[in-house]
Amino acid sequence: MSEFLIKYTGYVLFILGAIYSLIKIRYEINKRKEYENLASIRDKRFIIYRSFLSNLDLMNSELYNKQYGEESMKKIFALFEEVKINPYNLSGYYNVMQFQAEILFEWMRKYNKYLDELNELRLVGSLEILSILDDYQNKSKEFLEANAKNIFMHTTSVPGNFDMSVLQSYTDNLMELNNIRRKLELQMRKDIGNE
Repeated sequence: MSEFLIKYTGYVLFILGAIYSLIKIRYEINKRKEYENLASIRDKRFIIYRSFLSNLDLMNSELYNKQYGEESMKKIFALFEEVKINPYNLSGYYNVMQFQAEILFEWMRKYNKYLDELNELRLVGSLEILSILDDYQNKSKEFLEANAKNIFMHTTSVPGNFDMSVLQSYTDNLMELNNIRRKLELQMRKDIGNE
């Protein structure tokens, strides 16, 4: 009996070692596939996150320059000068309002493009990103409405006679929008493993 155990123990150990090796190889292959899938997801997220943030920055800077840039300010001052020269001529007021409306419509067009980009971001983003995007989208709408009120107030009120609650709402929305964007950026960094 002891001779039998000695003779076949080696075979049994060999078979057990082979089975263990196969299981270990299979486990490592699965782990590698899982890692490659996560790396692929992170790469896709990185590309889409980078594109989204770059386009958002570009949109915001274009719109800011359109509204507050030197050329716009010169045009607004010229229009207000026209109104100042002849305050009873309604065409001056009309020109100011038309210019401000063009800016507002440009914001709306850019905002619709931004919503299309949000859809792409929603497809690859984590659940945390989706939650932050909802907040960002809602606050963007509020900011756009506050901006419209702000523009309307500037064109229809007597110079120096502004409704401070409209200005405060505009400022508060802008600050909150910036805070939400910062949260979005931090979560994006976390999603791509760059905390």
